[in-house]
Amino acid sequence: MIRRELLALPLVLFLGPLAAASDPAQGDSDPFDFKALAEETAGQLSVSVDADFDDVLAGARFTRADLGAFDLYIPVASLRDAAELKLFKEAAATCVDVQAAWWTWLEPSREDAKERRADWKTVRKWVDGWSVSDFGSVSGGAPLLEQ
Repeated sequence: MIRRELLALPLVLFLGPLAAASDPAQGDSDPFDFKALAEETAGQLSVSVDADFDDVLAGARFTRADLGAFDLYIPVASLRDAAELKLFKEAAATCVDVQAAWWTWLEPSREDAKERRADWKTVRKWVDGWSVSDFGSVSGGAPLLEQ
């Protein structure tokens, strides 16, 4: 699923260096304990280590932006951090741009092509307008558009 891959990317980017730093093949006598990390994270999220991935994303700690074919999830706390919000906005804007280009390429002669382009521009304008101050009252479990 696309949304899982998009969520996994930040995990790889942030946890990858930690895993590489404690690679047993590099002679590290204290390898990174992934099970302990999972248990610690599960405790912070108030979920079981055996919790279903989709249940965690649908919980109170995450919200999502429904952008056409893409559902982008983000921790609610990250919306209040300017650097993290900037990365999320860039990912969201790219998803919108890709879909707009795809529709233009797929159906350039459709009657409603002009309206579709206008719709994608509206969505892109919404994404570009996101700011930390806009998300102060966002709660998890519901799409951003509904809040």
